Amino acid sequence: MGQEVYYGITYKKEQLNKQTYLFLPQSLVEGVEVGNVFYTKEGNDYPILTKTSEFEKIGMVIDDIHTKEELFHLYNLDDIAFLKEYILELALDSFLLIQKEKDKITKRKIDIAKCLLDNAAKEIYSKAEEDIVVLNDVAFFELLDIQDLEILKQKIRSYQKKLASFKEKNKKDGITEIEVFNGRVKNIKTEKGKKQKVTTGTSSSLSKIANETISLQGLEQYIKERVFGQAENIRKIAKTIYMNYTAVAGEKVEPILLVGPTGTGKTETMKAAMEYLDIPFIEVNSINLVPQGIKGTSLEDCLHLLALSAELDMQKAERGTIFFDEFDKLGSTTTEHKGDIIPIMLKFIEGTTFSISSETVDDYPFNTSGLNKVFAGAFSDLFTSSQMGFRPGQEEKIAIEKRLLKREYFGKELITRIPHILLYSELSKKEKIRYLFESKLSPILLKKKRYERQFAVELIAEDTYVHAILDQMEEEEKSMRELNNKVLSTLEEAEYELASSPLKYKKLILTRDTVENPTKFTLI
Repeated sequence: MGQEVYYGITYKKEQLNKQTYLFLPQSLVEGVEVGNVFYTKEGNDYPILTKTSEFEKIGMVIDDIHTKEELFHLYNLDDIAFLKEYILELALDSFLLIQKEKDKITKRKIDIAKCLLDNAAKEIYSKAEEDIVVLNDVAFFELLDIQDLEILKQKIRSYQKKLASFKEKNKKDGITEIEVFNGRVKNIKTEKGKKQKVTTGTSSSLSKIANETISLQGLEQYIKERVFGQAENIRKIAKTIYMNYTAVAGEKVEPILLVGPTGTGKTETMKAAMEYLDIPFIEVNSINLVPQGIKGTSLEDCLHLLALSAELDMQKAERGTIFFDEFDKLGSTTTEHKGDIIPIMLKFIEGTTFSISSETVDDYPFNTSGLNKVFAGAFSDLFTSSQMGFRPGQEEKIAIEKRLLKREYFGKELITRIPHILLYSELSKKEKIRYLFESKLSPILLKKKRYERQFAVELIAEDTYVHAILDQMEEEEKSMRELNNKVLSTLEEAEYELASSPLKYKKLILTRDTVENPTKFTLI
């Protein structure tokens, strides 16, 4: 998807009267934010409630959006699998109330239990004998003080749902007590400080995955629908990833090095491949790598992040992908610990077992033999100024590969362990136009889909608009990575008008004038 993953709650609209709307929680979803829209991993999109002011024609919205790190900080708990369940249970105990009066919009979140009880009670769940999780005295006597039978039932039902989640977590982590105050986890006690356990893979893990049916052509096509201008590279990458994915114990998983200017699709290619295969994926800035025990990011840290992204399922984690961005800077920049990193990286590439330690998880082994290792960088000093962005032929590719070895960024020993070195070139103008009109990631097509759904408006981007966008980017020496923001900036005024007068228009037409001045567009 190209952006950081977010978690949010979907809400269904119910209208009470002309000015008042209820939004009832439905589910927790994962996805990314693009402008005012939240796109889920399943391909659905929802308007973001806090970023839109029109509710009359919106059936479903999303709110309470946070990154994983924000949730960890907010709840003081480093366990995304548990938090996803817990946050949804909290959301289902509340609803959103939206009131509109002229230009003023008021949003309130109503907690049903707190509303009924008229207080913010402290809830403590603790472990009794036979591994049963029960309410302790604090919460139990609170229930005894409730006189109204219906309120008592409401509170017990709320507890029952939360207790079910805590009981399941207790099976994994040996929890003795969980303290909640105002809907926030404040403290978790475990048996003798027992840490979370990982689900370890077996010797048959590789064979099991290898036997799953996947399509090389399907993988290749999925990437090509998102990344343009790199057809030959995508073909080779799809084949390599396919062979890596279907390897069994004892068979080599082959690393990949992507060389070329920023914004040419290196990262998006790998993200698309991993998304298609549903493989855990993390991106690492190579320049920050240090040996374990030194302040910074160690390879062990990267492996642990990958394991967390797989929810500590090691069978999935050990077949995941680590994407080392700006790899050229690690090789070309003199750092205090560079000499210590290279030997560790050699073992990592060859496939070895790292011992992973964490404050919240039991120590566990991570074998990198089946891991996809992908390295990427601009390596700009390998090219002459006239070659930057050019589309090299076979002779030029061989020459650049020789220069890569001769430069000895990391020593010949490391580079020769990477059998697939692919050169990414700048897109031609024709390829950029195709991207804007055909790619699944095109900001124009994403907005087109959004406007049709929300405003029943057809977005028409004329050729002059697209050419003007690309001409301006070229003049300002902007890369394809900055294309999304450029398109969104030209839509600011038109989008405001659509949101201010929903269902008033049928078509929005963008021209060259819109690029030069976003107030110049046509609505009919």
